[in-house]
Amino acid sequence: MDSATFKRLIAKANKYLESSDFEKALKISIKLLSKNPQNIEALELSSTIALEIGDSETALKHLNKAIDLQPGRNHRLYLSKAQIVDGKESLECYQSAIQILLGKIRVKNGGEFTARSSQSCSNASSSAVEAAMDIDEQRSNAMEGDNMNKGSDESPERELSTVYCSVAELFFTDLCDEADAEDACKKALDNALEHDPTNAEAHITKARYLNIIGEVVQAKTVLEESRPLWTVEFQEDGSKASELPAPLRLAAAKLFIELEMHEDAQSILDSLLDESDQVVEVHYLSGWNSYLQGQEHHSDALLHLKNAKTCESQFPCDDPELVEHISDLLAELGYDASQEEEDDEDGWTDAEDEQEMEREIIEEAGEASDDDL
Repeated sequence: MDSATFKRLIAKANKYLESSDFEKALKISIKLLSKNPQNIEALELSSTIALEIGDSETALKHLNKAIDLQPGRNHRLYLSKAQIVDGKESLECYQSAIQILLGKIRVKNGGEFTARSSQSCSNASSSAVEAAMDIDEQRSNAMEGDNMNKGSDESPERELSTVYCSVAELFFTDLCDEADAEDACKKALDNALEHDPTNAEAHITKARYLNIIGEVVQAKTVLEESRPLWTVEFQEDGSKASELPAPLRLAAAKLFIELEMHEDAQSILDSLLDESDQVVEVHYLSGWNSYLQGQEHHSDALLHLKNAKTCESQFPCDDPELVEHISDLLAELGYDASQEEEDDEDGWTDAEDEQEMEREIIEEAGEASDDDL
């Protein structure tokens, strides 16, 4: 397969991935691997598709092969693997990605790197990968990594900051029982903010950590001070100029709910609902957020939770505890699904409801016209 055809098929597969047409993307990736079984880009594509369809075993196989072929070159391979494996093995993957990104930043700065060393995290855990690359190897790795990552819009500093956020989260989740977990988490957060103080994810992750250790006031302060970083910016024509990824905004909304910052939480959840009303968790969190504010908000809670239940019937959720909590809250709020079914059987349909609304709008418009005459 010639180079032009290979690039065309890679681009086509990525378009199918973006549109969630995994079947067509998979067919292309199989063809690419059959012709280029040791091509890093084809292996990475195949691992991404495998992850999207829930085949983590195949994804891990492709990632390991790509890493073995060119170790220490492409940080994305290590980051993808870190999402599949657990605990200390995941930490090692993050540390490998950190070393690659540090090399890229050092090259970008003309061979010098003056920020704090990433050893702060690796020193905090004996399982972390030691920093062992000299400047020539870092320069070579960074140049090759740039060729592989031309599609990335983020600076290496932003990517590095985000990786440190993942390290911090690892130490207050999977590795929270490690003796040095708290120290390692703090150092990872310090590095995340030092390498990119404008990274909203770093501030949100720090606030989450502070909330976990009971520093609620400090957590709120961090969120308030970083508000301009995660608030949506708009251009003059009203279109969005920048916005955090939906998963990060959802995590922020959860944190606001935990900190009883309900208006901020609902503002984020409303923006997510405007973008898509097909995510069960967003409807659920909107209902939970309203429920927690007291009885005067229970009517809103009921509406959101009913929407969550309807959404779950159409787009099944893989979190049984969340689904159960929706049912429990609906029952507590007095929702009777059987009564609603009886109302539907009486002949009043959604279509008729819409028609009635249209008639009312037309009548109101007519009355307004008469008043003008």
